[in-house]
Amino acid sequence: MGAKLVKSKQVDKVLMRDLKDGQIAVIIDECHYTGRLVQRHYDKGIAIGLPEGSSWSDITMNTLEVRVLETGELIEII
Repeated sequence: MGAKLVKSKQVDKVLMRDLKDGQIAVIIDECHYTGRLVQRHYDKGIAIGLPEGSSWSDITMNTLEVRVLETGELIEII
């Protein structure tokens, strides 16, 4: 099972380490993680819709650029 962003809005980018606990974002950094949905959970970045282990354990060191999802954006579970 996976997840993808279907409907999006354009807003400013932030670093993954700057997410607040519980926020969901899409990775926009130019890398092989581009397009992945992540959620901050305490000090971890959890990849949504991917198997266990698809996460970042110390988010405070993570410099990937993300865009925080806003109200009204649509996520499709695939």
